[in-house]
Amino acid sequence: MKYLPKSYCFLLFLVGSTSFADCDLKVATSAGQYLEVLEKAELRKYQNSSVCEVLSYEFNNCSKKQKKVLASHFNLKEVLGNYCQPLLPPPRNHSYKDIPMKGIELFSWQEPYGYIWYTLLPGTNRLKRVEELTGSKMNLGQLIEEIAFLPPKTEITWNNLVVVEDEGKSKVTFLLPDEKVKKTILKKAAASKLKIAIVR
Repeated sequence: MKYLPKSYCFLLFLVGSTSFADCDLKVATSAGQYLEVLEKAELRKYQNSSVCEVLSYEFNNCSKKQKKVLASHFNLKEVLGNYCQPLLPPPRNHSYKDIPMKGIELFSWQEPYGYIWYTLLPGTNRLKRVEELTGSKMNLGQLIEEIAFLPPKTEITWNNLVVVEDEGKSKVTFLLPDEKVKKTILKKAAASKLKIAIVR
């Protein structure tokens, strides 16, 4: 496996500083240790995106104290920075210089027996394809970071009752997160002077 510079690994370790203290330490620890053991056994073939997604998702929801606990069980910087980096979606480029003409669309959905994911896309008059959404999915921590880069006064439409070009193949369920998470997103948006309208 091609390794990244240590400085870049450390940068990735710091990504996700927005924490919500709702991570599952047992799940995150198991995922990290699994990836680390496979690396030591040179069985990198079985370090897959699903396990890395679990670790990344939980890590972004951990408090600083919880992240220190994780780091005591396995080499967190090495696992997230080197082993998982090639298996996870690339970082967003935050290329929002102007307010998009049709605003921004926020989508949230749940995969079968999985997490709730999010994505932000420029507003359009056409239907979005499911692969457009899932191809740029973000966990909650990444969504909060992305929201902070949007220009003030950007209007965001949260399409939880969504119609997409799918033909029932993807098996994803579009929904809102629980009330606590929803309020966190709305609060962060308000702090950045953004308006979110939830489609009901």
